[in-house]
Amino acid sequence: MRFIHLLSKEARLKLIELALFRRSAKELAEELGVSPAAISKYMSGKMHPSDDTIRKLFHILDPGEHVRAYTIILEDLAYGIEELLEYVSTNGVDVLGDREFQSILKALYEYLGEYIRNYM
Repeated sequence: MRFIHLLSKEARLKLIELALFRRSAKELAEELGVSPAAISKYMSGKMHPSDDTIRKLFHILDPGEHVRAYTIILEDLAYGIEELLEYVSTNGVDVLGDREFQSILKALYEYLGEYIRNYM
């Protein structure tokens, strides 16, 4: 689940907040195998949940929470791609002329189009 490793600190916090909507901090800590102090540190921004903690989070979420969690993740990944493209264009790098870059963008576009057609 490489996508977990790519998540921003902000997205990780949103996932913890999502889980806390229906659980107390103590319950969530027990379910994730962390201390209640760790949950408090996540919420205050002093620490962020590890990849392993986020993986465990997916095992405890109910189906409705999964839908919201996937939305948080997609928004975060989309924002990251948007930032990358903006950075590249701002710094005058001609990646659009690069075949490999074009190939990756095309594959992403085709995959998203197919996903939307099949699931929406």
